[in-house]
Amino acid sequence: MASTLTLARPYAKAAYLAAKDAQEVDVWSNALAQLAQWVKVREVQTIIKNPLIDKETLVTFLMQCAKIDTPQIKNFLTLLADYTRLSLLTDVYVIFTALHHEDEKILVAEFIAPFPVSESNLEKIKSRLEQRFKRTVKLTAHMDPTLIGGGIVRIGDQVIDGSLKSKLNELSKHLLTVEGT
Repeated sequence: MASTLTLARPYAKAAYLAAKDAQEVDVWSNALAQLAQWVKVREVQTIIKNPLIDKETLVTFLMQCAKIDTPQIKNFLTLLADYTRLSLLTDVYVIFTALHHEDEKILVAEFIAPFPVSESNLEKIKSRLEQRFKRTVKLTAHMDPTLIGGGIVRIGDQVIDGSLKSKLNELSKHLLTVEGT
């Protein structure tokens, strides 16, 4: 069976192209974010899967939940409902966001440190990442008290490990190989 991301991809691409053509990417992004949250709710999932509820009622229900009144988004939801794909809205949102970031050359990065990081230091890290990757960077910071010092940057599946813990492990391995020769 195909994964949900595979099933959601053509819908997300179509939604992104429609949003981009209408110059309403932010409107669609906000709507899809809301819808993605609603379809995670167990009771909403039950309603979506109920074969006794007609598709038009489902679409109206979701639009009311997410407080959406855009006709294009209603048409999109109707299409999803017609093919029983409303449960894919979370994946559609994830792919839609990835397409938007790729199109706008935006990288989403996460900085992990053992302590709170000042805004000025985050700006320096962001600036260096933008120079390195030649893209706009959206940087968030999180704390991980298990780190000793330094920090880790995650960009998608790429990791830049500048933590003191990592450096000490490298030094330990190096000393063990030097002594062993």
